[in-house]
Amino acid sequence: MKELYKLLHIEGNLSMAYHPQTDGQMECVNQELEQYLWLYVNHHQTDWADWLSLAEFAYNNCKHSATKMSPFYANTGVHPIGLTDICTSSANLTAEDFAKHVKDVHALAQANLTKMAADMKWFYDWHAGQQIEFEPGAKVFLDGHHIQTDCPSAKMEDKWFGPYEVVEQVGAGAYHLKLPSTWKKVHPVFNVVLLKPANEPAFESQRAPLPPPPVVLDNEEEYEVDEILDSHIHRGKLQYLVKWTGYMDPTWQPERDVTKNAAEAVEIFYQLHPGAPCQLQIPC
Repeated sequence: MKELYKLLHIEGNLSMAYHPQTDGQMECVNQELEQYLWLYVNHHQTDWADWLSLAEFAYNNCKHSATKMSPFYANTGVHPIGLTDICTSSANLTAEDFAKHVKDVHALAQANLTKMAADMKWFYDWHAGQQIEFEPGAKVFLDGHHIQTDCPSAKMEDKWFGPYEVVEQVGAGAYHLKLPSTWKKVHPVFNVVLLKPANEPAFESQRAPLPPPPVVLDNEEEYEVDEILDSHIHRGKLQYLVKWTGYMDPTWQPERDVTKNAAEAVEIFYQLHPGAPCQLQIPC
């Protein structure tokens, strides 16, 4: 795709999830079509496809607020003939004159779009303030508004997650973050509006204590289990979501590794959550 962009002299700017501003023109088109269909579809909304062609024609024949012309005219240089229009005359332009006319239309549309983009950027920057830039290795907090977790209620879930390390900048306003291993289904690239810097603590008492070193049992390193957060059956085997003492991110661990040295934490978990998945040999 990048090679195709180079051949066509296109500057690509990837859009991020939950940040429709990057693809604002397409979002506006979708809103207009949705509003049109909402006015005409039946109660069960089963005939929306029948109205789609008329909605497309109506939108393409309407003057755009950015280009100051209809998409039909911007694309072809002429206005379409409607059902009620009566054609009384015609102008057969030469190929050179028509090509010059189309180029002039495209140049005018491009100038109007450039001015509108500059105006929209000014208004957005005026409301949002100056954009923050992060260097690779910086620590940031991630807005948790769009992050789905296993907590029953999002209203009582954490509002910010992290801090996470910035791996690299992607595009003009997005960053690749180093996420926990348990977030396998979450795409690691986020727009800058969803991030905020993780500032260093102002006082020594605000610093989190360092995680304790592992304990060696039977020539194997063991870490202290702080709490069992959840359980599930993965490929026919029971696993526990373990929060480790002194560590931020919980991890899923096989049942045999947890019950061997943290049987008390498992028992407390099932007392609090008797309906959680369990094996037959474990009292639930």
